[in-house]
Amino acid sequence: MNDDTEVTTTALDAATTEVLDTAPQAADKKKISFSSEQQTKLEQLIRAAKSEAAKELRREHAETLKENAALRASLNLPQQTQDELAAMNDKLAQATAELARVDGLSKKAAKSEALRSATTAANFFDPAVAATLISDQVEYQGEALVVVGKDGEPRLNSYGERMSLKELAAETADKYKYMVKCTMQFGAGSVQAGNRAPVEQYKLTDLFGPSSDGALANKVAMRDKALYNRLRTRARAEGLVN
Repeated sequence: MNDDTEVTTTALDAATTEVLDTAPQAADKKKISFSSEQQTKLEQLIRAAKSEAAKELRREHAETLKENAALRASLNLPQQTQDELAAMNDKLAQATAELARVDGLSKKAAKSEALRSATTAANFFDPAVAATLISDQVEYQGEALVVVGKDGEPRLNSYGERMSLKELAAETADKYKYMVKCTMQFGAGSVQAGNRAPVEQYKLTDLFGPSSDGALANKVAMRDKALYNRLRTRARAEGLVN
């Protein structure tokens, strides 16, 4: 590796140390949570390191091509042998392309299933639509599905780790709340579905009757029509609505 690469590597190491040194430390050795600024800096460092590695690979590839060309010239093979080798290489290229096509089909199905599972867990009304919404933010890198940003680089979560599909789905659900099912159960001691933390409680009179909140009632109806209808039935039984 040349002097410029060594300088870049040294600077990268120093910058990485800076990010880690400024990250909040937990006494019980739990995961370190990065701020958004530190997260951005860490992603920049990763991109810089990958760029340097790519430059080195391109240089080595160019040198290998030159060596191969020199080797072929030194062998001085008959034209017929060269033609046969070329034809064999064409067949190998076609077979490789067909394998890649089949592999691409299987990977597409696996990606679709993984996205559908993540959006279902995030409680979307229509997991298939939500999966389509986030599909362009997920791609294969090697054999792994990776959440990527607009620059094509892996996105990181608040712990400086690669963002998971479930985290991406949850982030999208928070952004498009109207696409997500209501997880509230009304009544005393109500909690969100799935044993989540308690949420704000509402009474039937909050949704129906002369002192009800029309905007709140409409919100509940939009997020979970079935729940709204059950509550309306109860309200009718109690004389709050006709």
